[in-house]
Amino acid sequence: MSIAVVLPWTTEIGARRMYKGTYSSAFSSASRRRRRFHRLGILAAAIVMTIGIAIVAAGVVRLELWIQLQHDTLAIVLGFTLIALVAVCLAVYLLVRVIGWVIGGLAA
Repeated sequence: MSIAVVLPWTTEIGARRMYKGTYSSAFSSASRRRRRFHRLGILAAAIVMTIGIAIVAAGVVRLELWIQLQHDTLAIVLGFTLIALVAVCLAVYLLVRVIGWVIGGLAA
């Protein structure tokens, strides 16, 4: 025996109500603000990641590191560099979310 759970936004009527704004909590100004800052944080982190990967790739090509370093040493250096880059991207994302949280607290 299976039990089907019907969520309000999965039915056509529920979706129309949500689209029209009947579910006011789903589209409150605070929710929209959080969503905007979430998207802005992801965009900022993606930009930092793109620039970081481009700088790392340019450094490897420009300095000819694949010739100077052994393959396993180069892999370790690039691995730690990418881990550091992911940490920086996470910090940028969290910084944007904190700014959104502070602005949301001041606006309330």
